[in-house]
Amino acid sequence: MRTLGTIRHVGVAAIAAAALFLACKREKEQEGPKIEIPAGQGYLTVDTTVEQGSHQIKFGFRFSKGTKKDDADLESYSFLSNQGAADQPIFSNRPARDKASFLWDTTMNINGVAGAVYTYTAVVRDKNGKEARRSLKITFRQPTTNTPSLPITGSVTLIHTGNNPTNFLVLSNRQFSAKALNELNSVNAADVIAAFFVRSAAPKTYSLITPDSLGKGVYTDPAINWTAASKPTTIFYDINQQEYNGVADSASLRQLVQGLPETRKVKYIENGDGTRATIYLESGTLPQGISGPHEYLAFKQSLGSSNIWGIIRRTNAGNSQATLEVKAIRF
Repeated sequence: MRTLGTIRHVGVAAIAAAALFLACKREKEQEGPKIEIPAGQGYLTVDTTVEQGSHQIKFGFRFSKGTKKDDADLESYSFLSNQGAADQPIFSNRPARDKASFLWDTTMNINGVAGAVYTYTAVVRDKNGKEARRSLKITFRQPTTNTPSLPITGSVTLIHTGNNPTNFLVLSNRQFSAKALNELNSVNAADVIAAFFVRSAAPKTYSLITPDSLGKGVYTDPAINWTAASKPTTIFYDINQQEYNGVADSASLRQLVQGLPETRKVKYIENGDGTRATIYLESGTLPQGISGPHEYLAFKQSLGSSNIWGIIRRTNAGNSQATLEVKAIRF
């Protein structure tokens, strides 16, 4: 026969066990907030190494609440800097701009000496006290002795016709060149910037095809099979002749490309499957939704930690070929 004390003891234990069960269940139904870096916006997305000195770095983070049943709304976010000793707040615990999801970005001028390693960390916290962190590391190195004071330059003629057309714009051995399809197997995927194609029907146009759309739609024959892991992404921007002529060295090219706003992104015509595909290099009547003539283009290409920034000018175009001048830097 149980005593009253025993019954009370069993009751308290049962209540504690039930509370623990509910707490564990609640924990399982929360994933907590998350931080993502949107692609294709010019944000630093991975750890990177740069030459010593001053650099403009663009950070961007999308903060989102968890999607589980018991996840709470976002409460605050912070941005921290660690230049070798400890995390130091750039700002702390700003109220969340939206309870569910919002984007925060900034461009910072960051100066470091060779050997320095700076870490920047975004932190978001929800009203349950759960938090997420996303860190990016910048390592500074000595300038390489063979880095040219001028950007990598080249004048490339791309040809669309013939048995082996050289219609791929490629950076190899620090020079730009035209390559045929069967030559691309020996080329690093990150080096391929664009392919050239001709539209012979009226209105006649000369176009660049971005590498992230090669192998899709009607613009490539035959297709190129780049895997998602090795597929470079290239974004083009409209610039003018004055901006093109103003690029005389790597510093002025970097300043130009970093300063281009998103509103100057080139509009694309689609491949037919929803992917962006073609930049038209000829003035005249263009398909609906395409602004032209895009004779001067700045571009950003990234593949992991390898980046190529540059500018292109179309100097000549025939029935099945186009000559492009290119200035670029690789880092």
